[in-house]
Amino acid sequence: MGTGRKVLKHPASAALLILAFIALSCASHGPGGGFDTGRGPFFPVEKDFEWGFIDGKGNIVIPYKYEGAVDFSEDRALVKMDGKWGYINPYGIMVITPEFEEAEKFSEGLAQVKIDGRYGYIDKVGKIVSEPMFEQSEPFSEGLASVKINGRWGYINKEGKMVIEPRYERAFSFSDGYALIVEDGKGGYIKKNGSVFIKPKYEWAEGFSEGLACVLADGKYVYIDEFGEVKLKTDFERARHFKETYADLLKLTDSAPVMVWTGLLVAGCLALPLVFGAY
Repeated sequence: MGTGRKVLKHPASAALLILAFIALSCASHGPGGGFDTGRGPFFPVEKDFEWGFIDGKGNIVIPYKYEGAVDFSEDRALVKMDGKWGYINPYGIMVITPEFEEAEKFSEGLAQVKIDGRYGYIDKVGKIVSEPMFEQSEPFSEGLASVKINGRWGYINKEGKMVIEPRYERAFSFSDGYALIVEDGKGGYIKKNGSVFIKPKYEWAEGFSEGLACVLADGKYVYIDEFGEVKLKTDFERARHFKETYADLLKLTDSAPVMVWTGLLVAGCLALPLVFGAY
């Protein structure tokens, strides 16, 4: 299950990046992730090769009986039975029959599912709203989803209509009104009308978050604004997007990578890094 990350080419070693992402995941989530369903946050857990859900106190709220499980999103959780994926509600009731080869969490009321080797989208009662015809797909974000057809990426709306024609080598979800696209191995950005406002030129790039996007330009990680202007330079070997005024950064030392969090000051300067882990 799943789709590609917003990554193009990267000069750092794979091992160091894996460590970085593990550290980020461990710092952000509990076991298996979790979601507040209204009954309380539930977490998927495995015991004796079967999956169920527990609450924040460790109480079993949905029995161990599934071959696989993914945390709740929009009051639906993915579960696997007899080799197929379906969805349950917070009370453990199967609301969408397990019939999909692959499936993803709900986003903006719709979820990606794979049928006969192709991806489409369903609503929260299991109705197909976009026929499975895509080679790959991304979750809906800001009303649009990027999809791959005939080897190229474009965007559909929630009615399944292609609103940005499939012309890109790669295309990712919209955030802050913009989407990262890839052409000839370089990252650039488009608006919701499909117009390119930052031409593909970056060696590596991520989507916009809080008005900034992290890109790799001339071997350096920088943060650009929606005009493509550099607003913040770094000397870090790995950087990621801002979220709630903080960015995830990786500093490599002689002995090991060190993960740090650092804030963005009003003046556009980096705050004193706070080391929260060394691996």
